[in-house]
Amino acid sequence: DHDDVARVERGLVAGDGGWFADVPVLAPGADALPYAVGLGRTTDGQLGECKPGFALLAKRAAVPVVTVAIVGAFECWPRWRRFPRPGRIRMEFGSVVTAAEVAALDERALFQECVCRLKECDARARAARG
Repeated sequence: DHDDVARVERGLVAGDGGWFADVPVLAPGADALPYAVGLGRTTDGQLGECKPGFALLAKRAAVPVVTVAIVGAFECWPRWRRFPRPGRIRMEFGSVVTAAEVAALDERALFQECVCRLKECDARARAARG
């Protein structure tokens, strides 16, 4: 049972009862795990286009952000394969954008900072995989 998990439907936006409606539930400093759903499963295994919605959520909830790159998942389970195959997957975690940094940055600057950190994580993960 996952009573503490809030499912957010794709395509909902602020003002229509979508995922922004859950923001008041997140107390400052609360544990939350929004992720960039815009990345999804790519067609080539490379980092896809990031969507900026997480930055607004982080700002409204006053929570820190940690970027995470997952490399190797495409090779194990590309979109066209019915079942995954064994392989090496590497997760690389970036440094925390603290709640104070989130508060100090505007939404656009926060988004750009997180994308930059995500690209750095992705590069480190790819280099570590060889």
